[in-house]
Amino acid sequence: MTASNQTAPDPPLPIACDPHAIPANEREIWIAKGVEFYAAVRECRELADGYALRLDPRDLILTAEYVSRDRLCCAFLEWEIVIEPGAGALWLHLRGPTGTRQFLKHAFEGTALLPEKVARSAGFTVSERRPVDFESAAEIARKLENR
Repeated sequence: MTASNQTAPDPPLPIACDPHAIPANEREIWIAKGVEFYAAVRECRELADGYALRLDPRDLILTAEYVSRDRLCCAFLEWEIVIEPGAGALWLHLRGPTGTRQFLKHAFEGTALLPEKVARSAGFTVSERRPVDFESAAEIARKLENR
């Protein structure tokens, strides 16, 4: 964790997504913000324990709005917003326990979240990507849990 007063949950949270953790009255907003957020991603880099997504710094509020909801679905993730000095890039680091990077890779390959050019540049397979709505998010979460 990045703050000195934070500690990892004991025991660690399972690497699993629960779209039903998003309040029903916020699910459409969560999906819409997620689609908008991922469409704004300009680069995806592998981290030892997850991925870093680069956006324009003007997308800070969009990033915060998305993270504020998605963290409920993906409680196992550590979310870190990094803004480079000056007019530098905005990065969202998605990190977690062992297995997180592989889990995210499957999620990015199974959905059309990332722009195709970004996904290809990151080395992801893009042939079987599906659009995202609440039902497909729940289905994808079930499939990822079984991996």
